[in-house]
Amino acid sequence: MYTLYKKFNSDYVYRNKCVVVFIVTLASILESIICTIFIPSTKSIAHSFNISIQEAERSFTWYNNALFFSAPFYGIFGSFLGRRTLMVIGSLLLFLGSLIPIFFLHSNVFFIARLLQGFGACAAGAVGWASIQDIFDLKKSASIMSLMGAIITLVPLCAPLLGGYIDITYSWTVLLKLVSLLTLLYLIFTLFLFPETKIDKKIDISIKESIVNSIIQYKFILFNNKFIVPSLIFSFSYICEWLFISFFTVYYYEYQSSSPECLGFYFSILMLFYVIGASIANVMLKKKNIFYIINFSVNLMIIICFIRVVYDSIFEFNIIVCLIFQSLFLLSSGMIFGPSSAIALKSFPNFTSVTSSLRTTLLMLGGAIGAWLGSIISLMPIIVFSGLCLFFILIVKILTKLNYELNTSIAE
Repeated sequence: MYTLYKKFNSDYVYRNKCVVVFIVTLASILESIICTIFIPSTKSIAHSFNISIQEAERSFTWYNNALFFSAPFYGIFGSFLGRRTLMVIGSLLLFLGSLIPIFFLHSNVFFIARLLQGFGACAAGAVGWASIQDIFDLKKSASIMSLMGAIITLVPLCAPLLGGYIDITYSWTVLLKLVSLLTLLYLIFTLFLFPETKIDKKIDISIKESIVNSIIQYKFILFNNKFIVPSLIFSFSYICEWLFISFFTVYYYEYQSSSPECLGFYFSILMLFYVIGASIANVMLKKKNIFYIINFSVNLMIIICFIRVVYDSIFEFNIIVCLIFQSLFLLSSGMIFGPSSAIALKSFPNFTSVTSSLRTTLLMLGGAIGAWLGSIISLMPIIVFSGLCLFFILIVKILTKLNYELNTSIAE
């Protein structure tokens, strides 16, 4: 976090920028922790509720679906409620969603609580990242986002490992109490510290007219290639990430082992490579342009996916080899997060709340699709998983080429 603070000037504006970056980073960290800390406990959750592991995995789908469906809400109402108000609402919903299952431990309540958590966590991506765009230019925001992406992954790096350890030592229900405490701190910080970075309130027109105008903006931006193409680049990569999480979790418990702690360790190591990728992108931005970094990363992902398809078509499943392939894939994925996000969010600088919420909508749609597909193919041969990943990354390559052609004016 100290590295982020060094990027700003030491005055009042500097302090406000520090607060914005700190709280948005904290919110994004919680979004990641809440998502990953329960992964090693999938089997324990299934046992507690007397359901199958595949059914227990639905909690991740519910969470991602809530992120997907709530993003447009934040974008539309952000046009007249402002950044601060929606961040407070999001932090409150996140806290309530974390608190409820502690007192009502039932499968249906747990799934609904995950839905509520998703609605609250979405504020970080839909509103918080728009605040970053409010206060930084394109290259600076790309650098900040890459560094934030590394921190957002680095801090929750121990989440799967911690989740597995707590599950083994105590109970997975202790995770619910830990998450509630963290979300309470987030609520307090947001309520008392988060400033308004850009007021979009339209006091001269009615709320109805404002909502209609926001929907028109949504439609206009959603069908604009300069926004949709860079947004989809990381969304398709995100499909592959969640495809692996769902597939590997079930495959692990069904065929390999039953240790949540070991599974948590595996995912923590994988997340470390994502951090390394985001850090590499941040260093490369000092010498290379954004489009070079995206193209280089996507080419690397294609090579990795192709080799994985060849390997899985010849050899039997090997957990270590599978993890090596995925670690290299996540390294490449981490490199494109900041650059692709910066291009998408800067495509319409006057409508950052709308572009931010739409980008989050597409990203979370990718997560929901990946989690859903992963649960479907979890008992199929691993070549099905490898083939799907290669297919999605080839689409990313097409989008990358189109993205460069659409933005040649700022490519240098």
